[in-house]
Amino acid sequence: MPLSRVHVVPGPSSATPTLFGVHRNFIAFGISIIMLLNIASMPMKAYLSEHPPWAALPPPPTYANDSDFNIQTLSGMQAAYSASTLPAAASFYDDSARNAQVMRHVLVMSHSPIPVDDCRDQFLVGLPSVLFYGAGIRNVLCAFAAANHSSPSDHTWDRRGACMYITYFSTAIGHQCVWLRAGNELDGSNTSSYNVYTLVAAHAVYTYSAFHSFKFAYRVGISLLTLHLMWTKYFVHCRHLEALLRRRGHRARLRAQSHWRYEVLYGDPTAIILMHPGVATAFFLDCWLSVEVISLVIPRASQSADVGVMVLAFMYLSRTVWFAYSAVCLVASYLKRRHKEHLFYEVDPTIIAVGTTFYGPAVTWAMGHVGPLLTAYHYLFEFGIPASRKEYVIEGSVPSMLYSISIGFIPLVYGFVGALCHRRRSRRILSSVASFYGSFRYNGIKTQAMFAVLQWMHPSKNVRVPEVGGTIYSLFRQNARYKQSPTISFRSADCFVYCYKDNLLVERIRLSLLESLDRNESAPTLAIREAKSAPHYSFNQLVDHTPPTIVRAPKPSEWCL
Repeated sequence: MPLSRVHVVPGPSSATPTLFGVHRNFIAFGISIIMLLNIASMPMKAYLSEHPPWAALPPPPTYANDSDFNIQTLSGMQAAYSASTLPAAASFYDDSARNAQVMRHVLVMSHSPIPVDDCRDQFLVGLPSVLFYGAGIRNVLCAFAAANHSSPSDHTWDRRGACMYITYFSTAIGHQCVWLRAGNELDGSNTSSYNVYTLVAAHAVYTYSAFHSFKFAYRVGISLLTLHLMWTKYFVHCRHLEALLRRRGHRARLRAQSHWRYEVLYGDPTAIILMHPGVATAFFLDCWLSVEVISLVIPRASQSADVGVMVLAFMYLSRTVWFAYSAVCLVASYLKRRHKEHLFYEVDPTIIAVGTTFYGPAVTWAMGHVGPLLTAYHYLFEFGIPASRKEYVIEGSVPSMLYSISIGFIPLVYGFVGALCHRRRSRRILSSVASFYGSFRYNGIKTQAMFAVLQWMHPSKNVRVPEVGGTIYSLFRQNARYKQSPTISFRSADCFVYCYKDNLLVERIRLSLLESLDRNESAPTLAIREAKSAPHYSFNQLVDHTPPTIVRAPKPSEWCL
């Protein structure tokens, strides 16, 4: 009897075969990564203007009393920064070795004496670093402005000046000294012109090694936290989207023989991070932990003699945009808790950043050039200071609060006023308007610009095809209660999928993260229920009718149409 042969037949492979081609648009992906790196590196950008902890200077010397501080510090600053030590004709000098900066301004005292009561409005406004002129400095300069300079004198005002501690919650973070020199030091003229003086303002900040080391570690922690959240809350979902399209296609029960392929365009995840309470709080505190440097860069931003230093100052002050982001994050929490989402018109994060970029320097300039505003800040700098120390100390905590509030006020005005304006428009939602929500045109400024570039580079993609998705925004328009974030727009975080069949673009799909949707499960009249119908897409599908429902994807997904 012949022996039968046994053949081992391979079983089905456990690996899921790749059925559909998926291509990642690298321009959109590159912009998304740039946005990621921009946010993650923002804490470390501070070191463009700050000393790193390993380069921190020794702490300032101690003095017997405030009078001793004033005398010794003024003498030391005058010796360090004179016509013989400063660059010729330099109105601004950055002494990074001493963590100080010097600004000079020529005063031609050809006018009549200025009464002390009018000194601030008629003489002090516009002077270098005037924001930090405490009572001791103002007394010297106002007495100088009130003196008669119409006849030759023995230059009794030469080298007259005063120094002030700059404190923050009673901790000294720096000092400023202002003094007068006879003659024009900028053009090298001698002192024969009896009515010409040079005002010298020297501003120094103190460094404490342990504190700066803590700040460095804190900033590294913020960067790592940002990277972690960016990955877990956005990029991992984008990767899953690509894998889903590769395995299943965009519609349910697609066959491999149908020759579909896809192009995925990543969005901008900035808004997701901005509205994370932990990140917003961490960045806010980082700005407040660096007030001594802010006090240094405010005068830098107001001068134009050294353009490089001015640009770096603007870059440093741009970090104060987190005052605005923190404000909208806080207001979002309040609006959600009170169910008042409709009172605020969501803001594009780019608009906040651009607005703060221009508003911040404008406010900084106005603080030193507008009399009433300068008066208010001088009052706040002396608020709570004992009368015996007002000649020698200014306290920066209260003015810092006002400055933070003024920056945070920008998006709040935009949002609340914008809501009033939009409420007056027709609430009727047309089908043509509803379909617009699936278009890339319904997006943030940066994303619209990116799509404009893509269309210019690839005209073949600019064809009229069905655009699906964006239903979540139609729902938001009907009832703002469905917004998870009522103050910041999440539109730019959406991913777009270009669907090709036989190499022809036939459909565009807009996908939004479910994280941006509040299903209102605790409110029976608003709750979004799960539909029992079979899914038509590989993603969750939000059905915009009354009441709204959601058709779950065949496989778990964080994206919805």
